[in-house]
Amino acid sequence: PEGKVEEEKLYEEQRLIIKAFQESTVKLLKAIKSGEIKVSDEVKAQAEKALKVLESNKAPINPLKEK
Repeated sequence: PEGKVEEEKLYEEQRLIIKAFQESTVKLLKAIKSGEIKVSDEVKAQAEKALKVLESNKAPINPLKEK
């Protein structure tokens, strides 16, 4: 059981890290979309597509667990 507690702590840390990366990515993509960050039209279009996908994906973050 002690190992199980440690494993759960690691998974929670992974979830927090992934969430932080997702949030910072969304902020970056929103800045590109709004024109705050200057990029080519092609990059802006790709950023808008990526943002749409990320915003529509509201599934909980669950790192893969080894069995």
